[in-house]
Amino acid sequence: MNTSIKDRDALVILKPDGEFHLGLDQEFYTTKWKRLSGCGPTAASNLYLYHLPRLDRNRTMEEGLAIMDEIWKYVTPRFGGGVKNTKIFMDGMSAFLRDQGKSFTLDVIDVPKKKELRKPLVEVREFVRQAIDEDLPIAFLNLHNGEEKQLDAWHWVTVVGIEMSTKDEMYLDIFDGGKLISVNLDQWYAKTKDGGGFVVYRIQD
Repeated sequence: MNTSIKDRDALVILKPDGEFHLGLDQEFYTTKWKRLSGCGPTAASNLYLYHLPRLDRNRTMEEGLAIMDEIWKYVTPRFGGGVKNTKIFMDGMSAFLRDQGKSFTLDVIDVPKKKELRKPLVEVREFVRQAIDEDLPIAFLNLHNGEEKQLDAWHWVTVVGIEMSTKDEMYLDIFDGGKLISVNLDQWYAKTKDGGGFVVYRIQD
């Protein structure tokens, strides 16, 4: 069964050249360091953007960058590792939402480096499915991409949907770098050497 967040267009950004960009992008940042290391705050910004009131138009790159710059102050990459785990991401995003006066809950499922510490694949799949069914985009940390060539290692991306193959494998629909990519979750889970994690926020006004 294939499913998606209800309004992917809410994450589509209008660039100054008139082109549309799928999701916020760390390349929007205006400094070299932020462009290099900003995938974590960018994913956090996508999650927050999706919860904002809808407009009758696409948000502009300038408007998106304002959100990204503000969230950067909270979800701040560290030298030598960036936002290297879900705790740094959650601590920063939670502080940002509290300062915004938002009520929220969060869920996380980590995929540790040591395979014997990982939750079963079925639980990871169910976590992802439940979030998408609830119309919640997911921040996905990939520390090692295994054999998934479309994923960058040590990188945060935004999951916006899932698709099931004829072999009953789960594929993630991901916004990254302004594009929609499809990643085999089952293969990633089996082959990743360093793991990663998935974070979901439920934000109330």
